[in-house]
Amino acid sequence: MERWSSVRLSRRQLCTGLGIAGVTALVAACSSAAPAATPTAQPQALAPTPTPLPGSPTPTPLPTPVVIAKGSGSKSVLLWHNYTQNDYNAFAEVINDFIAKNPDYKVEADYVPTSSGSQENEKLLTAIAGGKPPDVAEFDRFIVGSFAFRGALNDLTDMAKSAGISSEQYLNFAWQEASLRGKLYALPIDTDARALYYRKDFFDAAGITTLPKTPDDLAQVADKLTEKSGNQYKRFGLIPTMDQGWLYTWGWVWGGSFYDEKTQKVTPNDPKIVEALTWLVGFAKKYGEENMVSFASAFGQGAQSPFIAGLVAMDPNGNWQISQIQQYAPDLKYGIMEFPHPPDVQPTTWSGGWSWTIPKGSKNVENGFALASFITNEEEMLKWCKATNHDPTRVNALKDPAFSSGNQAIFAQLLPNSHYRPVIPEGNLLWNELATATSNAMYGKVSPKDALDQVAKTVNDQLEKDGWFK
Repeated sequence: MERWSSVRLSRRQLCTGLGIAGVTALVAACSSAAPAATPTAQPQALAPTPTPLPGSPTPTPLPTPVVIAKGSGSKSVLLWHNYTQNDYNAFAEVINDFIAKNPDYKVEADYVPTSSGSQENEKLLTAIAGGKPPDVAEFDRFIVGSFAFRGALNDLTDMAKSAGISSEQYLNFAWQEASLRGKLYALPIDTDARALYYRKDFFDAAGITTLPKTPDDLAQVADKLTEKSGNQYKRFGLIPTMDQGWLYTWGWVWGGSFYDEKTQKVTPNDPKIVEALTWLVGFAKKYGEENMVSFASAFGQGAQSPFIAGLVAMDPNGNWQISQIQQYAPDLKYGIMEFPHPPDVQPTTWSGGWSWTIPKGSKNVENGFALASFITNEEEMLKWCKATNHDPTRVNALKDPAFSSGNQAIFAQLLPNSHYRPVIPEGNLLWNELATATSNAMYGKVSPKDALDQVAKTVNDQLEKDGWFK
């Protein structure tokens, strides 16, 4: 569901390329996070570009676009989005609804793709730095906290309250991910979730009639479903780090916590997360990390994905995989289960998603909020999510049968208790360090405990330098 690609350009690199040096010169881009018209202090430079995120690849360019009604009213709104193909068509309907119900507005909706290698885009960063941003911009919620901390986004708290928008209307994780230290900086539009896909045909052939309940059960079932021909693997029961098998996934499955709200420090070396990484390392020791990595990377996406092609029997993946299977293998016999977890831990998942923000420097803050709040109201959110196979972030919208039945049901059940990545200035650094620690431990270069201790030190040291703990 999420749009991503590999890392390319950091925010600091961009500012250097624009000839913007020092904190003072960044004021136009990143005044401190406060309501519009309030004098602000000079902010720090924005954090580096986020790491590659889970989900589908960066979109291809727009096809011949459908018409978006711009309207002829006197209230102007400039909106930048990153929607393509089917998403764009659904988005056009939402904008057309807004114009039909608000004829006194004039909307300019421009397609501005994210940079190759990030969830940001260079044009937006340049516009913020130059004091000429759009009035409304699409943001991955993963980077909202970083931008808000640097003062690049308008505080929406008071406007949301006046509009009757409250946290109770939203899934908790989505609201929290769009907020920073009690202030709201974005309006969530959609979300996703993760669970464990399994091939029913392989389970039946192996005589497995009971789904695994615990991680130990899962490892045993995975071994039973793994097949070799001589020294070559024909099929893996499970490659736990494939697709959505990040340490975030398994760390939360184990009941670990990556962040301490009281100390405001990251805690990737939580004993439960260490246990999760130790479990992953067990797969590397049994099957060989090189074997698993090369096996998973030898195949592609869509019909060539290892799960659809029958090369793995189980796959940790997101709910967007449902539409992929429907497209490429509609007759595939598969099921979706919650991640097997320790007996003393509740079933869980984690989520990300997109949102609408109003960048600092917007010339039409109130108009921008009117459009952003319309896009994310319950009626339009339902229309958008149904058309795009995304999950809604509003609690009532999630109750719709489109999301609470069939293969989507398990995700709807897990979403109310879903986790979200820590909202900190260095969320992308934490992501990178966790990925490195996982790889190093899986290849036996360092113990899981030592690897995660180093992650905690690296990220917390940087947060200290950022002034996060003040």
